[in-house]
Amino acid sequence: LTTWAPGIGPYHSAILFVTIANLSGTLLRFVTHPNGVMVVTAFPSTEAYSEEHLSGFPVAVAVISVNVIAFLAWVTVVLWSAPRRYGIDESFRIRHRCLWDCYHPAAYWFQVVDLGYALCL
Repeated sequence: LTTWAPGIGPYHSAILFVTIANLSGTLLRFVTHPNGVMVVTAFPSTEAYSEEHLSGFPVAVAVISVNVIAFLAWVTVVLWSAPRRYGIDESFRIRHRCLWDCYHPAAYWFQVVDLGYALCL
């Protein structure tokens, strides 16, 4: 068996995770113009909390929920089941090795901590 993406490690998945989380939150970051009007940073012609901005807000929340929370939940479930499945399921071990390859076997779960830290940055 081979992996779907040889060479992809925990740091690559963390970079991808942070990039997707950053892009998901573009409607939630604001900047104030010199005239005092707050606008969306990614869309300078859109005033913050205007009808145009609020119409995209549910989409932003849905995207964050799917991309960030679901990915963290998936990683947590995989790492929670790893001690039980690692020794008996070779395809599981190969499929998910990008989550624990660079960690000491006693700290295989630290990927969740790394992703949480990366999200807070």
